[in-house]
Amino acid sequence: MANYAADEWEAFSLTCVTYPSSDGLVGQILALLSLTPPFAVCALTSSALIQKDIVAAFLLAGLVLSAAACSVVKKIVKQPRPARFDDDSGKSEYGMPSNHACFAWMMATFVLLYTTRSRRWCRDNLHFRGRRLATTRNRDQVNNVSSIQAIYIHFHTTVVIVSLIGIAVGCSYSRVHLKYHTSEQVYAGTILGVVLGILWFRMFETSTARRWIVWLDSVMVEFDHCSVKECECGKYE
Repeated sequence: MANYAADEWEAFSLTCVTYPSSDGLVGQILALLSLTPPFAVCALTSSALIQKDIVAAFLLAGLVLSAAACSVVKKIVKQPRPARFDDDSGKSEYGMPSNHACFAWMMATFVLLYTTRSRRWCRDNLHFRGRRLATTRNRDQVNNVSSIQAIYIHFHTTVVIVSLIGIAVGCSYSRVHLKYHTSEQVYAGTILGVVLGILWFRMFETSTARRWIVWLDSVMVEFDHCSVKECECGKYE
């Protein structure tokens, strides 16, 4: 096994977050909030692959594009991050705008718009977002939502929106408190994230995008049915 000098080791910055030990539990919570992007990517990827969730895949694609846009803007603006004790000498990293803030606020904005404006369309047109309910209940029963179900839906929507906004605020604050970004860099990332979230949702609402989404959903349904048939045939061979 090769031996490496101390200066040849690097931390994997995507999931490496440091915080002042004097902050205690607050510092640990802020460090976790600062890891919102990798946590969200894992959650959306799992939903897209395991649950065949096309909306999650669409949002994930937009978040990846937003990260690429932030990287391009950083190289153009070239505004350095604030100095930290663990900065590597000789390496210059740019921080305008904050990629984490942009990511968190784009996700929160898209989900807010989706839950308040497009959930019904997805329930009526996408198999894994609503039509699967009809396999166990009559379509009329699905459409005639009881008052208790309506209260639950509104409560669930409120919890999701408040939670995502809280996570976005916490993620943004953590980047400033932990000195990974200046306030201006986080403000810029927040504004960019909200704008990109609105634009990405507007694209989601276009007829072209929805035709592709419905088509991909139908492809996933056929794939799922074929997989089930293969499993059933294998039992009797």
